Amino acid sequence: MTSRHHTVLATLLVLGGLYVMRLAHVEIQPYPEALYALRGLSIQHTMQWLDQAAAAPGGMYSAMMAPLPAWMIAVGIDVVGPTPLAVRWFAVLCTMIAMLLTYALARRVVTFESSVMSMVIVGTSIPFIVFGRQAETLVPFVAAALTMVWSVVSRADVDTRGAAAIRTLTLTLATAVGLLTAPIATLIVVIGLLLFLRVPGQRIWTLLGIGVGLLLGLPWWAIMLSRYGDQVFLAWSLPHPTLTDPSGGILSPIAFLILASPILVVTAIWVVSVIRHRAELLRRDQPEIVMLGLWLVVGMFSIAFSQHRYMSQAVMLVPPASILSLVALERVRREAQPRMLLVTYLLIAIAAVWYGAEHLLHDRLNLQTVMLGIAICMVAVVVLLQQVRGRSRQQVAAVRLYQPVVYGAIAVAALVALVNVVRPGPSTVVGGRQVARLMLDDTLFHKSFAYVFHNASETDAVNGQLEWYTQGWMSGSKPGFTHMSIALPSNESDEATLAIARLLPWVVYYHPQDRATLIQDVQQSLQTTHAAVFESRHYTLYKLR
Repeated sequence: MTSRHHTVLATLLVLGGLYVMRLAHVEIQPYPEALYALRGLSIQHTMQWLDQAAAAPGGMYSAMMAPLPAWMIAVGIDVVGPTPLAVRWFAVLCTMIAMLLTYALARRVVTFESSVMSMVIVGTSIPFIVFGRQAETLVPFVAAALTMVWSVVSRADVDTRGAAAIRTLTLTLATAVGLLTAPIATLIVVIGLLLFLRVPGQRIWTLLGIGVGLLLGLPWWAIMLSRYGDQVFLAWSLPHPTLTDPSGGILSPIAFLILASPILVVTAIWVVSVIRHRAELLRRDQPEIVMLGLWLVVGMFSIAFSQHRYMSQAVMLVPPASILSLVALERVRREAQPRMLLVTYLLIAIAAVWYGAEHLLHDRLNLQTVMLGIAICMVAVVVLLQQVRGRSRQQVAAVRLYQPVVYGAIAVAALVALVNVVRPGPSTVVGGRQVARLMLDDTLFHKSFAYVFHNASETDAVNGQLEWYTQGWMSGSKPGFTHMSIALPSNESDEATLAIARLLPWVVYYHPQDRATLIQDVQQSLQTTHAAVFESRHYTLYKLR
């Protein structure tokens, strides 16, 4: 191994250490992680690897979610038992693969320094830090998509049948994995790959790999459709529980990118460059940039015009955006005027300030703080431009500011990533583990509880986190243990409904997000007969006085 290989391996191991740090500390999340964890557990109990509809939380609702994460969790449970490591090992592995393949693709179009930087950008981005440590489908899909792209574009570098066969086998497995995690998105990737087959003699290998991958990945969906028919489409149409829609209109993908990693603001410069130089889209000597650009544009449009927009969707945008941002940054450094380069640095610096404030301060960031930060940034811009009026000064500043600004922005992202590992953000649902422990410790006298929630959609009654930590209490698999799900209106407290909950010895109240007045009304009603014994951001546990 060369020194560069050692650098890549060391960087990957350091980032991997960040992902395994406190991996078991964060509670299993209600959606979708707990639903997959419970399906994996049911596989271990029933050995029904194909169909878990009978035991899955919510029945068909979670049973029709892509099966691969549940299968990998079942394997993990078989090895280490029902622990967070068993639930999350596959997500961490896919994150490592995604980081490594981001480097491999970036190495083909940018310098070694920038390619390592792209791996760091992906590894420290908030979407990967959050969802790369949970059992879900987006990160495995991104790892599979990157593998598919790498298998096709790197085929031009091999000239032996053995090497081509390895690429074909890799493409086959990646296609199958993609179909078993995100089938529609994988088919879009397949169409994109077929549009850019540039080596005629090797097209047969690519078609063979994709074809066999489709044969491996599609049968599960076909079997479930033939078995359940219209129920499958009904399950797909149900909304997700416990999620808010931080809709920012069609500009949401841009905000998602900047809030994923500050350096990704440079992606806007790449878009402007492509609009000005349309011939870049027709260059077949760099299919990597064409494919990644197509990936980024399609992904941004699909998010911008989707009915619901969630920060988790940024997982799909971060790898291509990281590579294209560095392509744009190198092009600006090489071709643009010094003043343009200084403007780029200022954009990165402002994005880094916004990024740090948003993720480190959370809800403590008020309007006055935002206005003060913007004013400071504007003053800094004016002062800097005044100091570098001359062309020679601009050139010197452009050279000297690269490392402080770019490396500084990446350092801010790394710091935020570390803080999120040590202290999960407010979007992380906490309290289910402690609620379950307190109730299970008292089962000698009380074996029933009421689960009170606000019913905003048909699936809000499904709380996978509470089901996982109560060890089957809510599913009825614990003999003699019962519970009652009590739905309140989504926007108000209902005294008659709460009167039913107060008949049971335990009451678990699951809070709606950002509804302090509503939460207080419900709590005051329950406290007439029950005493609060535990409270977190998302739960309050009451015991009969």
